[in-house]
Amino acid sequence: MFSKSPNPIRSLWDKLALIRDARLKRVRGGDLRSQLEGICFRKLERKRVLSVTASFASNILQIQFDGTNPADQATLAVDGVGGFIVDIDGNLATAEESGLLADLWRVEVQGNGGLFEWIGDFSAAPLNSPNALNQVIEITNLENLKLDAIWNAQGNVSLDAASIVLGGDLTIQGDLWVTAGTAVTDASVTEIEVYGEATFQSVGIELADTVGDSFTIHGNARFESLGAGIEIGVGGAAYFGSLQFVTDGNADLVEADSTLLEGDSSASHLMLKSAGSIGDNTNATLDVTNDASIIAATTISLADDNSNVLSIDGSLKLDAKDGILIDALGTSNFGSVNFISTSIVEIHEDSDTVLNDDSQASQLKLVSQGSVTDSSTAKVVIANDAIIEAVDLITLGDDNSNVLMVGGLLDIKATNSITINSLGQANFGSLRFESQSSVSVQEDSDTVLQGASTADSLALTSTGSITDQTNATLTVAQAANL
Repeated sequence: MFSKSPNPIRSLWDKLALIRDARLKRVRGGDLRSQLEGICFRKLERKRVLSVTASFASNILQIQFDGTNPADQATLAVDGVGGFIVDIDGNLATAEESGLLADLWRVEVQGNGGLFEWIGDFSAAPLNSPNALNQVIEITNLENLKLDAIWNAQGNVSLDAASIVLGGDLTIQGDLWVTAGTAVTDASVTEIEVYGEATFQSVGIELADTVGDSFTIHGNARFESLGAGIEIGVGGAAYFGSLQFVTDGNADLVEADSTLLEGDSSASHLMLKSAGSIGDNTNATLDVTNDASIIAATTISLADDNSNVLSIDGSLKLDAKDGILIDALGTSNFGSVNFISTSIVEIHEDSDTVLNDDSQASQLKLVSQGSVTDSSTAKVVIANDAIIEAVDLITLGDDNSNVLMVGGLLDIKATNSITINSLGQANFGSLRFESQSSVSVQEDSDTVLQGASTADSLALTSTGSITDQTNATLTVAQAANL
């Protein structure tokens, strides 16, 4: 066998090829490393700041936030062709999970901080497969939750995040629970309808605050906000089956229908306004540490059950066109009170009663378990009859700016003294009084006695005449000055 001698030319070419390949390898390797470094940086950076997983199986979408970084985020959106997508890397063009809307029966999001956004029209999603708590949507333990979606949940919904912004058109056939570490707010033109009950717990609640917002709770709506106030229906439209609120701040509540108070409610200041009537259930109590304004388009009826409590430490303003009743059955106490109605007003207080500012009614019955007095700004105008009763004394019109005008009969009764108009202005159609102590009445026009009047002593002064009706009787145990 003969061996071939190496070809010197071929050997030379082979050496040149090795050198060329080595150089190309170095160049290409450098380019590839630069490209890979960019890619690996993005992937590693995303993995470092984002620990979110999503899975869709058995018609249940589950999204899990595994990390604690506030930058973690996930977005649930529609794809525009009958499906949904889940994005966890900030690029909606590349979905990490997807499925058909028709197959989406339940949504569960378990947070550990992070941001979850739910956007788009999910009205085609059944959302009808509840868990053991009858929840078809359960979102818990997030840093931020933003909803701008359309969906109809066929069961209960639970939302839990440090900050919650509600938006879109949300319908819930069951109950709603909302828990937030800061404020719960809504975006403009948000529509929320809950066919069951709704409970909100947060530090500040502001809902249905702009024109176009609609917030409807067919069952009981309970709002609890400690550390900040509650504002609902101021600007938008809010409807409740019944209403309960607890806050150490201000409560401004406006309902576009009749309002029914339920359970224990409390606030630092209260403004409660209704487009219909305002009433309370048998278990309702209301405690306001400062002033309260209760305004109804038709009637106000409160404290009409033995278990009802109405406690206003400051001034209570009552305004209802078709009548006001603060019943004797419940327990009612207020720092001062004024009322405005074109119909009948009946108020029972279980302590001293102080009339404040302008009050008016067609007829009045005011009954106090203490005394009845008025502040320096008080003006009372009653178109027809007025009954004022006090277990202690009655003193009205003791300031130059006070006014007491009663178009019909003024019937006043007190265990102790009665003093009407020592300094102010007083006029009544007719007068009847009853006291076991002294009675002093000054009228700035003709005085007409009606019915049976009694006193221990009497001082009756009129700038006009003093007469009596045919049925009038006057009994004074001691001295009488007319």
